[in-house]
Amino acid sequence: MSEMIDGFKQYNTFGEFITHLKREHDLTIQEVMILRCVYNHDEPVSNEVIYEETGLRPEHAKPYTSKLKKAKLIRKDRDDDDERYLVLLQRDDAKDEVSELLEKVELSYEAFMNPEENPSDESNESDEADDNDEADEEA
Repeated sequence: MSEMIDGFKQYNTFGEFITHLKREHDLTIQEVMILRCVYNHDEPVSNEVIYEETGLRPEHAKPYTSKLKKAKLIRKDRDDDDERYLVLLQRDDAKDEVSELLEKVELSYEAFMNPEENPSDESNESDEADDNDEADEEA
């Protein structure tokens, strides 16, 4: 029973993370998965690669890739080998922005899913306040 309760807690925590992702970065988890997939490859990424690495079928990924293209985080182009197919590519002018964004998302994920490993800023601030109080008392 405790395993089930822990599972529900983790599920709720993941839901909070998804809400945070949307609120803070205006991204869905699917968009983050697509960004990570595209920026993990130095070559153009096909719909098949997106599907294999994210589990998103091309018809489900299309609205997410369209939003990422509109936000100028990725670009779409035709496959050089077969122009019937679209591929997704990194944008040179967005590499640093996307890299920083993905790093922030990963840190947020770790903070949400493993709060005991990531002490909150409040506890650090209260420790600093205690240190300041002690210094005042000594003076």
